[in-house]
Amino acid sequence: MIQPQFTYDTAEEPEPWYKRLSEKLVFVLNHDLFNRFEPDSVVSIAFIHDKQMKELNRLYRKKDTTTDVLTFPILEQNPESFMVGEIIVSLDKARVDAKKFGISIEREIHQLIIHGLLHLVGFDHNNDLEEKEMELMEKKLLEQIPISEGVEGYAN
Repeated sequence: MIQPQFTYDTAEEPEPWYKRLSEKLVFVLNHDLFNRFEPDSVVSIAFIHDKQMKELNRLYRKKDTTTDVLTFPILEQNPESFMVGEIIVSLDKARVDAKKFGISIEREIHQLIIHGLLHLVGFDHNNDLEEKEMELMEKKLLEQIPISEGVEGYAN
């Protein structure tokens, strides 16, 4: 199973959902889709702000705007583990989108991470058919994660 390795790259204290990520992602990372990786493979998941995300998006995708998530496949062996890739999430964009879609930040973060994981196993959204397939798989995986959408809403 892939092991997530988190980086919360901000000066602020991590939000409550951050502490629950590892235990909740297990439900997704046990899916057959991710069995293709070496046992105890690692995926790096970093949380940054829009300013840094805009810089990365400009550098790697030649787009002068922020985005919600970027995925970088790595597939690199080191003495301790096998790194499969890095998923970078914009906290600012995730907060805005969570509010826009009327969901908790926790649900939005999980969806973005799942989106990144699907890119690591070959899913893409270059055309309507690929986008539909990816959306269906995202939804299927997201439904496996126990996330309450209660009154805490946007704060969590």
